Amino acid sequence: MLVLNSPPFLLILSAVFRVAYSDSACHEDNVMYDGETASVSNARTAVDCEVQCDNSRCSYWTWQAGKCELKRIAKPGDKVPKRGAISGAKSSKACDKGPVKAVPCKYTDTKEEILCIFPFVGENPGQKSGGSSHESCLK
Repeated sequence: MLVLNSPPFLLILSAVFRVAYSDSACHEDNVMYDGETASVSNARTAVDCEVQCDNSRCSYWTWQAGKCELKRIAKPGDKVPKRGAISGAKSSKACDKGPVKAVPCKYTDTKEEILCIFPFVGENPGQKSGGSSHESCLK
């Protein structure tokens, strides 16, 4: 007889639930949302943070070093590079153009390392529309 509240059943259900979330997730590495934060709580993983967003009035979230920031629906902000951060949307929202990625780049003159988000649009930093999409640094 299967008991639904037995520990082995709950463990299996939890594992299946996490796999379903991670397979459908649009997680963006080294990226954070810089908008207004609705709440901050502890979360063991980015998937746990996404689940918290799914269970609240949230559309975007950022997870870093065990902290989950749920962003305000009205002002989630822009995607900005942040080493070690993982961000995403509520799991019911699809990645409109696929996940972005922040990769290490260096200034040509100073060789200072920074994170650059790809793909980007246009030829000016921060441009959101009106140009072609680029997958690498422009020369």
